[in-house]
Amino acid sequence: MLKRVSITISTLLFTWVCAIAQVNFNSDDPNFIKFYGGQNQPVFYSFKEAVGHSKHATKLKSKDEFIQNKVKKFAKLVNMQVMVLENNAMADLPAEFGMMKNLFIFSSKKNKIIYIDAAISQCSNLMYFELYNTKLDSLPKSMKSLRSLELLRIVANESDTLRIPEELTELRGLRDLQLLNCNLYKLPKTIHNFDAMERMIISGCKLDSLPDNFGYMPRLKHLDLENNSILVLPKSFTKLKKLEYLSLRNNKLTELPDGLVWLTKLQTLDVRGNSISDQSLEILGLSLPNCRIIKDLPKKKVDK
Repeated sequence: MLKRVSITISTLLFTWVCAIAQVNFNSDDPNFIKFYGGQNQPVFYSFKEAVGHSKHATKLKSKDEFIQNKVKKFAKLVNMQVMVLENNAMADLPAEFGMMKNLFIFSSKKNKIIYIDAAISQCSNLMYFELYNTKLDSLPKSMKSLRSLELLRIVANESDTLRIPEELTELRGLRDLQLLNCNLYKLPKTIHNFDAMERMIISGCKLDSLPDNFGYMPRLKHLDLENNSILVLPKSFTKLKKLEYLSLRNNKLTELPDGLVWLTKLQTLDVRGNSISDQSLEILGLSLPNCRIIKDLPKKKVDK
């Protein structure tokens, strides 16, 4: 009976910790790992030591430690909940990565990962998955099975083209998608299936167009499309009724959809670095009096 109560308390604690992560997750905070995962659990700062004490290893933060020839030992870390890896000369996430079924936060930085095995689909508790400085050509289709995934962040992917498979739009619980400085092939046509999406950042990805049904994401509040080459916004854009923040900075837009006036919850609109007329922006401003429109400053006249 005592053992059953202990397990129940542990489960509730894990659920409570996950709830916190949904709101405050920030891997740039050097202390974040102490507050996530099992309470009062030690943080291992060596992959080798974590493997050697695998029964008790729930948190790992490994920096500047060569582990490429040890990645198959992921299979031993079955109790791991939070893993942060940085500059480990790691080139792939092998099939053994899928053995960490209790993992709910994974962060990799300065690892030139070129391959993710399909077995990642077995990480059924994975909530936050972020990859920096990768060399991926595509993400595995099997990631569609990560039903707990709420945040997917990929930053500074160095390959010529990163492909996001259509299957990933089956992640109906995904709330936050961040793709920064990635050469995207294109966005999935079925992007409207992200009906839980609240924040989307697609910045510096060389996009020149958006899917026609882009606007059918009913919960989207924050949208950042900075530093792309977008020529026109799809008509469905005017359906983003809950949108509060929109950055279109540094694209190739010459006009905005007329229906943008119906986005009455919009608080900030950044259109700097485009060729949209001041007149159309003034009209839009009158229609959306509670929206702050950030535009280019008028050019100073040069005295002859």
